[in-house]
Amino acid sequence: MSKIKFGCLFIILVCLTLLCGCFSHTGRFSDDDSVDKIYEQSFAVEDSDTLTDELIDSLIDYLKMLYVECELADTSLSEKIDKIKFGHQPLLVDFDPTNFYFVCGYYDGITKNGPREYENSDKYTWVRFESADEIQENHEDKKFIVAFQINKALLVRDIASQKAIIPRIEHFQMYEPIFENGVNTNTHIVFEDEFIYLNPSNADRIYLSAAAFDHQVVTIPCILFENEYYISHFMYSIHINGEKDEMNLRGVFDHYYDSLMSVIQPTKYSITRSSGITDYYGLITIDDFVNIITNP
Repeated sequence: MSKIKFGCLFIILVCLTLLCGCFSHTGRFSDDDSVDKIYEQSFAVEDSDTLTDELIDSLIDYLKMLYVECELADTSLSEKIDKIKFGHQPLLVDFDPTNFYFVCGYYDGITKNGPREYENSDKYTWVRFESADEIQENHEDKKFIVAFQINKALLVRDIASQKAIIPRIEHFQMYEPIFENGVNTNTHIVFEDEFIYLNPSNADRIYLSAAAFDHQVVTIPCILFENEYYISHFMYSIHINGEKDEMNLRGVFDHYYDSLMSVIQPTKYSITRSSGITDYYGLITIDDFVNIITNP
């Protein structure tokens, strides 16, 4: 009888172990998961080489919005913090410059130039290529119309929760092939941006583009500096003659002004333009930012 009980307990333990493994694979974290484990959470390896409906829909929507004039009001950092407090998931995303693929649209109908160039994009045949030199000028009697490079995320992390369900995120951008004898000879685009995406949905897969009209509204700029991620925010510029142009940070930071100014590092990072003007960006550590967005 004791042997039977032992065997049952063993089977239960094995099942629980397998279930825990499944949760870890989908991006759900248990109470024992540490911050280090979250940093290691990566979706760079795809579980399928097929095209998803979500990606195709995202590409079609992007093409149809290319020539639509949209005016979006600037969204300040304080407004973005408010969005997080009201439920948007703050996802720190870093993209892998070496892990990408291509998706091309082919069409056998009549295409037009100008604002209506991609009006039939929902009728394209979409084909995935793993490398740039695989892209063909024609596919099954259909001619090439448009190409996108899609970079996979190297890191996706919910900075506000260690137990969050993490979606798979990929970045797309238009890509221009150069065809010689029907085969592409152009190289890939180097893309290695990082930012915090304010995720409003519960989607398992998210496709983003830094070229999208609303990108600045739904993201918070970040940089990887000295092997650490920081929120970055423009503060002031110094001209060659010493003149200083400052941003009205009190207006931008609004009711978070005191909290943000107490942790920002104003001179840690700067960029000098070809004109000689130096732009200074204040840096805020992710930990300091988390303390601000999680406090009442």
